[in-house]
Amino acid sequence: VWQIGNIFPTVFEWGSGWTATIAKHVYSCRFGTFLYNTDQERVSNQVNSRTLSLWDYLEENRSALTNPFYRPEWLPDLKYPSIKEVNEHLFLPPLPVILRGITLWDFYLKDSPKER
Repeated sequence: VWQIGNIFPTVFEWGSGWTATIAKHVYSCRFGTFLYNTDQERVSNQVNSRTLSLWDYLEENRSALTNPFYRPEWLPDLKYPSIKEVNEHLFLPPLPVILRGITLWDFYLKDSPKER
């Protein structure tokens, strides 16, 4: 997701902070959203009543995590588009063009020891 957002910065409503927040809290155990393997296990262990939801946190911090470069005009005003309608409006450049834009996401590198 980060890679596509980096290549096409105006396409996604959520910025890199949104992606980084999810990546950070997948293993932080601050939120119950990613605890256990299934919804059934989360219900039986009362996760909703004992922990916070990451999705609620993201919604509360929406203004700080929104992509300032997002431009929704590129999408047609289709409430429930069919695959055909999406394909007619979707622009996807050739794979070599996409691959030229790929860069390393430094999110996981920021906590690594610095080289001397």
